[in-house]
Amino acid sequence: MMEDKNFGTVGSLWSWTMQNLPPKAPYFLHENKENFKIYGVGFIEMPCGVKIKSRLQVNDLKFEIGQLMELKTSTLKKPNGETLPTFEFGVKKG
Repeated sequence: MMEDKNFGTVGSLWSWTMQNLPPKAPYFLHENKENFKIYGVGFIEMPCGVKIKSRLQVNDLKFEIGQLMELKTSTLKKPNGETLPTFEFGVKKG
């Protein structure tokens, strides 16, 4: 039986890497190499033990395993100008 579970909005960075090359088709957010922007991908371990795979906000490229990360809302822009709501984790401030 499935049930709702609140994972919270803050967890710790369990593992991460940088996506330095555009993903292969049919990934639709980047039509070509010229408009590709590097982004982080990581697993965030929530206090309940669940690990969430997520894009990471790349502000300074200084991630460390165990670093506190906070859930944030974001948008991704498609080549046709349409935006998609999504989520990502960023370094928790304070």
